[in-house]
Amino acid sequence: MNNWEGDMDFPDLLKGEILAKDLSRERNKSRRVKIQGWDDLIKVFDHFKKLDKIKKERWIFRGEKLSAIKEKESYDYEKNLVTKIEEVFDNFEIKDGRKRIKIENDLIRKFKRQIHQYMDISESEIKNIGNCLSFMRHYGAPTRFLDWTYSFFNAVYFAINRFKKGSNYVVWAINDTWLTEKASKILCKKFEEKGNEDLRNKFKKYYCEDKENFDFKNEELFAKTFLRDNPIEFIHAYNPLKLHKRLVSQRALFLCPGDITKPFKDILTGMFEEDENNTNFFMIEITEDKDNEENKVDMKEILYKLYELDVIGSNIFPDLQGFAESLATYVAFPEILSPQYEEFKELYKSCF
Repeated sequence: MNNWEGDMDFPDLLKGEILAKDLSRERNKSRRVKIQGWDDLIKVFDHFKKLDKIKKERWIFRGEKLSAIKEKESYDYEKNLVTKIEEVFDNFEIKDGRKRIKIENDLIRKFKRQIHQYMDISESEIKNIGNCLSFMRHYGAPTRFLDWTYSFFNAVYFAINRFKKGSNYVVWAINDTWLTEKASKILCKKFEEKGNEDLRNKFKKYYCEDKENFDFKNEELFAKTFLRDNPIEFIHAYNPLKLHKRLVSQRALFLCPGDITKPFKDILTGMFEEDENNTNFFMIEITEDKDNEENKVDMKEILYKLYELDVIGSNIFPDLQGFAESLATYVAFPEILSPQYEEFKELYKSCF
């Protein structure tokens, strides 16, 4: 358990405020941290790096546009931390849990049967349910997977790369080491129940053999743990066996909920109820304060600093679509498109 005491004190920036009314059920215990600029982002990055090096904690991050609506100091995060399949269910008002489970199974079956019409892929590559869900997520299908990354700066890019004036952004940070331990306790307790002896033995075998890297790569274990008629409320990280280019370039992984009949954030915040020190779940806001010019974050500076680190769309999305979409960022820095822009401009003036 993390401490505020000792040689790993959190910097003042990260002590933030504990959200009493946050993601759901008014029970979330994340800390909200407000970023004022690039220097603050560096401080946050340095601290998470120290936690990884000294405490051997594995932190993961997710960047997205902040959908919060501030009213009387309360926040509503209805559209944040939502899986694609949850979004689709909500859009079409599919509320019955059994119906949701059946629809997901039918979507997986249809994808497996028809993917060969669009790409050359072996049956073995999609036989594994985890791999199949990864391919589905990659091409935009609704799945229970939610994208995260091991790279803090990649998450910052995902948050602000489609910058729109006046919008706010957030980077979520989770101690995946803590989350994994919590998930294992939930599963061990569940598997102690009568009728789960075989699954319990498989879980303990794979978990004990490779505790640090355990992520349900065993096909039978994944299917029987996640795709259940009586789902378990937990969330666990997942890395597929088959890594496509984007997963590699983005240093990506997925968080996978055990229950799609409930909102992802309800399950997540429930798991953090026992995080007494509130140091394993952070909400890092990158916002523009319209009413206070001094607190206004320079988004262009952040984008440029990311560019200097080679954290740009064409590297994170290594295909034609990614390259084409990344060109929008260059509009903010036209001099990058033509490095000799200023020199040519002065030369042009001198000719007249």
